[in-house]
Amino acid sequence: MDEFRREKRKYGDSEILHYKYAECDSTNDLGLRLAAQEAKTIIARSDYQRRGRGTRGRIWKSTAAKNLCLSIALHRPQWTQHFSDYQFLSCLAVLYSLRDHLPHASLRIKYPNDIIARVDDDWKKIAGILVETEIQAQQVLVCVCGIGVNVLDAPIDLDSGRESACSVSQLVAQENQGKTSDLIDMLDANVIDTIEQGICSHFFQIIQHKADDIWADWKTELDIEHLILEHVHSETKYMCQHIERSGIMHIQQDNGEDPRTIDSLREFRLHIKE
Repeated sequence: MDEFRREKRKYGDSEILHYKYAECDSTNDLGLRLAAQEAKTIIARSDYQRRGRGTRGRIWKSTAAKNLCLSIALHRPQWTQHFSDYQFLSCLAVLYSLRDHLPHASLRIKYPNDIIARVDDDWKKIAGILVETEIQAQQVLVCVCGIGVNVLDAPIDLDSGRESACSVSQLVAQENQGKTSDLIDMLDANVIDTIEQGICSHFFQIIQHKADDIWADWKTELDIEHLILEHVHSETKYMCQHIERSGIMHIQQDNGEDPRTIDSLREFRLHIKE
């Protein structure tokens, strides 16, 4: 059995059980199991995941003790009936926490569940969110919000060999060329704790708001008016028209042709108009 430390932490008026593992298969799996077992909301974090995963079954790998692997698992959540709202909530919590610590960095949400940062003239992924549920008797028993943040290390794209992501430490170094950051003297394991604390604090503050307001805030941060989507095969460019409450995006070409709906950007390159 994997070793862990268990303690209570205070967020607003709530006491939340916090589990810290040195190693586990997946913090989302831990969150689903522990929240059901404790019959209450819990936080699960691990220095290393043996079988970390992203959306659509993608493998998510991270160097041990270099990045944040975190899951917030809500037991029998009643906040909203829209599954997608937990994705919006998690994106905002991560975005706001990173902005707190990197006030000069350009950070934004990339549809539908990533946080990207501007590094020189490119936008790179710094964090991702994966929301999953455990259903029992046709009711949501546990909703787990998995969060991965590149803090001290950024993965390399194994197919291309290129850096497809960035890290907090990289942005701190970029900011330090004329600007300062509270984190510049803390680039060790403590900074991971600091960012985790910020994410959890924002998460439990935001969840006190109405779900409709959170959806509106997520759409504002997405800034769809400045997005251009280029199809990876045809190179045809599309504009976003609107986003449904479920998170489905409606797009079409500039001339109004080829309207379609998408739930990810896996077939598109994202361009952001300045």
